[in-house]
Amino acid sequence: MFVNARLWTFGVHVVLATLLGAVFAAGLMIGSAAADDFQTCAYASGDELIAACTRAIDSGGLSGHGLAIMYLSRAVEYSKKRDFDRAIADYSEAIRVDPEDATAYAARGTAYFIKKDLDHALADLSEAIRIDPKYAPAYAGRGSAYRQKNDLDRAIADYDEAIRLDPKFASALAYRGSVYLDKKDYDRAVADLSEAIRLNPKFAGTFNNRGVAYRFKKDYDRAVADLSEAIRLDPKDAVAFDNRGSAYGDNKDYDHAVADYSEAIRLNPKYTQAFNNRGMAYLNKKDDDRAIADFSAAIRIDPKYPKAFYNRGNAYSEKNDYDRAIADYSEAIQLDPNDARVFVTRGHAYRTKGDLDRAVADYDEAIRLDPSYALAFTGRGGTYIFKKDPDHAIADYNEAIRIDPKYAPAYYGRGSAYQRKHDLDRAIADYDEAIRLDPKYAIAFANRGNAYGEKKDYDRAIADYSEAIRLDPKYALAFYNRGKAHGEKNDYDRAIADFSETIRLDPKHASVFNNRCIAYKNTRDYDHAIADCSEAIRLDPKYAEAFNNRGSAYRDKKDYDLAIADFSAAISLNPSFAPAFKNRSGVYRAKGDISHAEADNAAAIRMDPTLK
Repeated sequence: MFVNARLWTFGVHVVLATLLGAVFAAGLMIGSAAADDFQTCAYASGDELIAACTRAIDSGGLSGHGLAIMYLSRAVEYSKKRDFDRAIADYSEAIRVDPEDATAYAARGTAYFIKKDLDHALADLSEAIRIDPKYAPAYAGRGSAYRQKNDLDRAIADYDEAIRLDPKFASALAYRGSVYLDKKDYDRAVADLSEAIRLNPKFAGTFNNRGVAYRFKKDYDRAVADLSEAIRLDPKDAVAFDNRGSAYGDNKDYDHAVADYSEAIRLNPKYTQAFNNRGMAYLNKKDDDRAIADFSAAIRIDPKYPKAFYNRGNAYSEKNDYDRAIADYSEAIQLDPNDARVFVTRGHAYRTKGDLDRAVADYDEAIRLDPSYALAFTGRGGTYIFKKDPDHAIADYNEAIRIDPKYAPAYYGRGSAYQRKHDLDRAIADYDEAIRLDPKYAIAFANRGNAYGEKKDYDRAIADYSEAIRLDPKYALAFYNRGKAHGEKNDYDRAIADFSETIRLDPKHASVFNNRCIAYKNTRDYDHAIADCSEAIRLDPKYAEAFNNRGSAYRDKKDYDLAIADFSAAISLNPSFAPAFKNRSGVYRAKGDISHAEADNAAAIRMDPTLK
């Protein structure tokens, strides 16, 4: 938003000079000292001007236009000093002695505008227009007041009239361009701002706003070029640095973004938005601690800034600190209870913590606030999947798709729900559509691979896992599942390679060591098998299957006592674990302990008749 005080100051001085000439031409009779004060009041500046105006006003030798000029001139100087109460008092006196002076009304309207007293501003600017319907700056000023009241159509209508009256009115073009920016009509914004720049290429604010318009058009090179010119014209404009940082950030150039936000903060150490934006850049750089520090700084400056709480919550979520994340989201909601996005994000955090009922409640509230919010429906649908309620999940994904038929995550989610219902063909069809809409959707390829795996179509499963890995080479779960598919094809060397890569990427999952243990055992590499199952047990001491598999490896090495100990541990952890009874039966038989062998075999068959 351009500050139009300079426009009015300039305009009033021009009018004052015109009126002064007219007064002298009319032969206004004033003494020489008063004449000197009159001229000083009209043409000087600062305290000298104010003192001269005051003497001229107090002399009692002026009336009508002449006296009004003195009040106007002193009011303008008070405005330049940002003493708007005194300025308004003087404009009011000017109006009292010359009630048909449009300039005085327009100037007082501007002072009210700067004080954010928009109703008085509109009244004065409208009166200026009534007195002089061809006074272009009054239309521009009223347009700015309407803009501040968010009445954008009236604002544009007034700017239109100002421009019609004065086609070279660069500021009015700039203001109208800014309103088009507010209305997200970026092409019209660029057109107006470009014309304003052609008429006045030295106004940094116009370059700044055109840069913002280009940024929203995703034309980042032009955005950076315009914002750089704004900075060249005004190197102390923190807003231009902040906006250029955002253009760099949108283009994923986070290092340049951080540098610009830092300069904005240096210029204005209390610039809340710059701290928030730099925090976002750090968050995108995966530097969560610096992000949190910046969001915290923004909150210290403005404890009622909901966006900073929301973003700090996201940073805590990235650190898996969901309790702090939820606390920040809750504070953001308290400050702004109508932001559906925050309810959705807090719902995600509750879901991750396993608090599914609270998650659903948050998604419900987000949907109440914004019934067309597809992400809220997909979030609630995902939570229903975790609640093992795929039918409600499918209903939510259907609604998300109705709202946005091109929303790939909704198809992916519905595919997951169908997969939970073992409706694999529908699941694959939905994954197909998600991939068609977003060919770089790695998790959709991975889940389609899972569906093909359930259908025992391991070649297609492997192809999908491979594509997921190509898209995301650090996708540990895709390596793991591809390893399992290779294992199903008895390709144990490839299975071992994939499990090994999974472990390299994420070494904390017992199931991966257990599966690599099985693969090693199937290649008769019993020592590596035992080592992997031992690590699985270390990571999860209650992992019955890992005890069973390690027991099998000991059995194959003919180390029967250790094998029996592991099978017994598996049975102790899971008394219904039929394969462990069957395996221990075989070892007892190998040791010649027929009675224990028969007892274990009978127990295994009782639990699972297919083991007979």
